[in-house]
Amino acid sequence: MLPLFDITGDVQVAFSTEERIPKKWGGLIAVLAMVSMYLICVWIITTLYVRNVRYTRQGNCWHAVSQLMSKPTQFILKQSNELRDKHIENMLKGDDPLVTINQSTNTGKVEVLEYKTTEGQCRSLS
Repeated sequence: MLPLFDITGDVQVAFSTEERIPKKWGGLIAVLAMVSMYLICVWIITTLYVRNVRYTRQGNCWHAVSQLMSKPTQFILKQSNELRDKHIENMLKGDDPLVTINQSTNTGKVEVLEYKTTEGQCRSLS
């Protein structure tokens, strides 16, 4: 009698689960607005950097070190190989002019220059 109940056929089953959905979207909108503003700021800063960069070569640290090699900085770079930061900081106290990395009018080389003089031009520290 049991074999008579073994009838094959197609069956469709539907399952449902209970989930919570937000009724107010204020938090999501606030987070999306903050992330959007962050990405806009990153894009603006990146654009300004790429447009205004003059003396840099990304990924080439020797270029940066060569910019530091000028007469006033040679003694620091030669002596600082085995010294700690605090000792170098004490060596430089009191003799700290405002400097910039720019192209020297004397040598044409990109190097450390004193920022302003009374004439308003950058001049070499050497």
